[in-house]
Amino acid sequence: MQLKQTLAPKQVQTLKQMLHPKLIQMLRMFHHSYADLVSQIVEEAQENVFLEIIREDQLSHQKSSQHLTAPDKEIGEYSQKLSSKGSLIDFVKTQLSYENLPPNTHTIALELIDNLDNRGYIKNFDTLKQELTQKYAIKERKLLDILYIIQSLEPEGVGARTLKECLLIQIKEHDFEEEQLTEVLQKIVTHHLDDLAKTNYTKIAKALDLDEDGIKAAHEFIKENLNPNPGASFPQETHNHHVTPSFEVHLENHRIQLTNYEETLGINITLSKNYDAILQNPKLDTETRNFLNEKLRKATELIENIQKRRENMEKLAKFITEKQLPFLKKGPIHLAPLLQKNVAEYLHISQATVSRIVSAKYIQTPHGLFTFKQLCPRNHFGKTSEQLLHMVQALISEHPSASDQTLATYLQEQNIPIARRTVTKYRLKSGIGSSFQRNV
Repeated sequence: MQLKQTLAPKQVQTLKQMLHPKLIQMLRMFHHSYADLVSQIVEEAQENVFLEIIREDQLSHQKSSQHLTAPDKEIGEYSQKLSSKGSLIDFVKTQLSYENLPPNTHTIALELIDNLDNRGYIKNFDTLKQELTQKYAIKERKLLDILYIIQSLEPEGVGARTLKECLLIQIKEHDFEEEQLTEVLQKIVTHHLDDLAKTNYTKIAKALDLDEDGIKAAHEFIKENLNPNPGASFPQETHNHHVTPSFEVHLENHRIQLTNYEETLGINITLSKNYDAILQNPKLDTETRNFLNEKLRKATELIENIQKRRENMEKLAKFITEKQLPFLKKGPIHLAPLLQKNVAEYLHISQATVSRIVSAKYIQTPHGLFTFKQLCPRNHFGKTSEQLLHMVQALISEHPSASDQTLATYLQEQNIPIARRTVTKYRLKSGIGSSFQRNV
């Protein structure tokens, strides 16, 4: 009981700080793709008398013809496939193809994906579970493990069986720095979703021993940042979906030249020149004046958030491109491991926010179109996955009869502490047979 009393005030304070409505709006602005940003600005400008568009969107039209140029097969092709976003099922299957799953596991995963509905949920999972466990002679635990692989793909929440599970997947993916904040949101979604829908904050606050303001902030966060319908942005019929790069980078005399298209060609807004005169009108009654002041506050906040987005995006682009200078000079195989944690520390924002910024933003490079996420590859023993793949291929070419264990030993001698099973994974990804098959 004492532990609960000690944690509760900190939980309330954390909720208020992390989920303050103004902060939520700023984070939402960071998460938007450029297309979503334009839509929001146009909508806000139509509804708010104090907002004036001073430059229409020129970026989407001027850059749309070149953004699918991705000549490099290693990573550019992956970007191309994901940017040509057809149906939800096709999109998820494309990601699955990069998971390097055993053939049987991959086949079962494809069957699960084929049962996604338009929202991105798995339909009639209990019936499907019985069919697949019998058909492939696997245990329920194995099927659930495969389902969790699908749930790790984009869009976040895909593969959920219920609304509750869909939201919980997204809360987990946010990867909050405060573990208690994650726990509070999980408890609200798991046990109080119906009460939340009815805005019964008092009941939830009593059950969790929290302040009502904290519950309201949590509800606002859930509404603004979690998507109950992950498949909503996907067409029912396949057609090309164009993405727009926010930046372009090229080398000039071996120096990085970065162009911020959102800054130079993107939509731009300002406060209306007439806002002061409108508010100074002596004929305004109190209710109208309060209404207009609220509109002015929202307009000012939107402009500030757009500016913060552009500043942080520019810092992000500069940081990543400087770290990936060898890639810019020589191509994707020279990408260096770059943790999103390091990016977050540099930008002084949370890792969860970085994760969302990098996944939805594109940059045109000398080697094709990439998401920023692709320029932040994971660290595998000091190498990227692609680099390890090429090293394994090179060793097999040099030592055609070497077993996977022998290949692992060669890599360990190069200070790469890799296991035999990991070598096997990369060999299979390359489509290369075992040493026995190669020697037949």
